[in-house]
Amino acid sequence: MKARDFRKMTYKKLSARVKEKQLELNTLEFDLKLGQVKNTADLKKLRKEIARIKTVLNAQEYAPAEEENQLVVKKVKVVKKTETGVKAVKENSIKNKKITK
Repeated sequence: MKARDFRKMTYKKLSARVKEKQLELNTLEFDLKLGQVKNTADLKKLRKEIARIKTVLNAQEYAPAEEENQLVVKKVKVVKKTETGVKAVKENSIKNKKITK
């Protein structure tokens, strides 16, 4: 599943899914040590899926409680000084929270 699919799920469902996937990972690692696993790429996929779920859980946990908070995106030019002069290298976006009271 992709992260956008996990964002639609509730916190409880995500927590249960993490526990389920971790149990599946432990079983797969045990089978690997016994030499019963043929496709070791499944381990990597499972670890990545667990990381995606934990990332979404963390984002939900620390999400701003108020809807008034907004993200403001500022464009900043990164400047590089050289011997011949100054030149703009690239533009970066900086996100700041704007809190309105």
